[in-house]
Amino acid sequence: MWGFDRLRSDIPRHQRRIESSLASCRGEQNPRRREALESKVGRVVQKWCDERGTKISPDIIKELFIGEFVHRDALVALRRVVQHHVESKTEDVVLVLSIEIKGECYDIEGRGNGPIDASVDVLRRTGQNVQVKSLYTHSLGEGSDAQAIAYVEAQRDGVVCFGVGIDPNTELAQIKALFSGVNRIGMREEIIAQKLEDRPWGRHFSQENH
Repeated sequence: MWGFDRLRSDIPRHQRRIESSLASCRGEQNPRRREALESKVGRVVQKWCDERGTKISPDIIKELFIGEFVHRDALVALRRVVQHHVESKTEDVVLVLSIEIKGECYDIEGRGNGPIDASVDVLRRTGQNVQVKSLYTHSLGEGSDAQAIAYVEAQRDGVVCFGVGIDPNTELAQIKALFSGVNRIGMREEIIAQKLEDRPWGRHFSQENH
């Protein structure tokens, strides 16, 4: 069972709802990574509660989680896997991913020692020099309706963000999580840049260098 100590300390009034809503997330092996993600989920939930001054339901917590960590594709969107095979000579995994950037779709090939490594190669070919710091996958549900949920901790230029992917196919869930993480990094960088621009010394610096 995932621990929710950090969430309890951040938002004690809603600890039972958070635990019941996210209790399906089990088995994380690295407590530090788990606590980091729990803290980020807690901040999202706390912000929602502070803005509305009302109680939050388990369903809304799930919606916030999915909206913040799963459905992120503003910067670079994964549309589909075009090809996926292993080369017999090198044993490299070769992926061709159809991705969308600024409204334009591209089929880009990537190679690596696994699907995630090959997907990272695809992103690097688009200028996204991302690294995967941690990856974990487990099952949601049982039987034929079971889905895989993957958590990726992605890093680019010193900025680290979690991304989550959900899909019946484990490898595709991992790739989706990677893309979500990259898009969250992009959004965070935009927020940081805007905050710097809003400061008087930030504008002055910008003007001097243009």
